[in-house]
Amino acid sequence: IIIFEKMKNEKMKKIILILCVMLSITQANAQNVFGKIVTTQNDTLKVKVITNKTSKIGFAQSIQTKIVVIGEDNLKKEYTPSEIKSIQVKLNNELIEFESVDDILFAELMYNNKLKLLKFIKKGYTSINIYIIKRPNSGKTSYMEAMGLSRLISNKVVLREISDCPVTMNKIETDELKIKGEEGVVSLIKDYEENCY
Repeated sequence: IIIFEKMKNEKMKKIILILCVMLSITQANAQNVFGKIVTTQNDTLKVKVITNKTSKIGFAQSIQTKIVVIGEDNLKKEYTPSEIKSIQVKLNNELIEFESVDDILFAELMYNNKLKLLKFIKKGYTSINIYIIKRPNSGKTSYMEAMGLSRLISNKVVLREISDCPVTMNKIETDELKIKGEEGVVSLIKDYEENCY
């Protein structure tokens, strides 16, 4: 009888553990992400984003070509990058901003001053970080791919996209300015902006 009681307790413990895990997964998938969107008509709308992604990368990938929201009127609506200028959401207590790029995709805003630096992750067999430079006054938009295992932007790609800035180009060629990681990409944009904008 004692052995039977122990077995029941072990089975109950397993059942309770499984139920707890299932409950936590369900809660994670049903996360509410609240934010604001700015339409191309300059209307600012408070919305709840419909998503099952809880990580920043997963969320960013899930909204690259469209975003589905519930507005203040409790109606569900889908928007594409041609209909929205910007998105601002609070995800895991972090404020994240996205902007429409060339009316075809939403990219995360990483730096915003005279120049804007954005990033999106191109999905595929291996994902590729694409860094985007938006220049003021509807200037040229540059796309810089971060390839390879280390996901670094090659000097060749950078020099191709900032050829209008000899000062920053020289710093890259002489290794005075190193582009390592996302901090390095932001430093590059700040230097480019300081010297040529």
